[in-house]
Amino acid sequence: MRCGESRRARRLAPAVHVEVFARAAFLVLLALGPGGCAHRTGPAPGPTSSADSTPTDAQTAQPSQAIEQAGVALRPVDAWPGRHQLRQRVQIDWTGGSETFDAVLQRRPGELVLFGLGPMNLVGFRLALVADDPANGADQHIEIENRTGRELPFSPGHVLADVQRVFYPWIESAGGRDADCGDCERTGRSGGVEIRERGPAGRPTERRFVVVDARGGGEVRVRYAGWQGDPAFPAQVDLENEWFGYRLRIRTLESTPLPTP
Repeated sequence: MRCGESRRARRLAPAVHVEVFARAAFLVLLALGPGGCAHRTGPAPGPTSSADSTPTDAQTAQPSQAIEQAGVALRPVDAWPGRHQLRQRVQIDWTGGSETFDAVLQRRPGELVLFGLGPMNLVGFRLALVADDPANGADQHIEIENRTGRELPFSPGHVLADVQRVFYPWIESAGGRDADCGDCERTGRSGGVEIRERGPAGRPTERRFVVVDARGGGEVRVRYAGWQGDPAFPAQVDLENEWFGYRLRIRTLESTPLPTP
């Protein structure tokens, strides 16, 4: 495994059975088993351009199907520019419980990597979204490496989609005016999902994601606080996922630029 990566990871997001996920994920991070396994999944669910004239599968599906498809829809891995590593502390809350763990997120050209940490900062698992062709990032797949000695209790696609909802750009900025506007609101669309963003471009205060054909299913709401540094990262992010019934609080403890090879 390629490391400085014995100290990497980022946050977890459940698929549907949130309480089972949260308890099991916490145990995974605390109870590392010997050995491990690595494998590559099939192609990652791809994004759909808002310019497409043909309805997407999510737009023609039943509401519950539309939400599930939106829950794992991924942007091209290189849509978030830069080389950086974020060390974070994550709290997940669901009806009846709460857990906290440490994690690290790495972004390099052609890949987005999430490491789950256990005792003594040892890596429990690695999830990665990897471009098949790093030159354009058009085709991509998810890789899973599990060192816990047990099956991971969550969907990698949901986890990586939440990472992208928080950190990736979703709406094209209008330029300098948006960058200086503290309460501007921008709207956009990705496939069957409507996105609303408030605050300065590149440093939003809030984002909301709503499945157009399943508005009754709620929204994913992301709130940001304490943007700092260059490039800027938020000191704290609060994500509430009404689609699947959980909340995340993500505190960035340290941000580090990664060197160019």
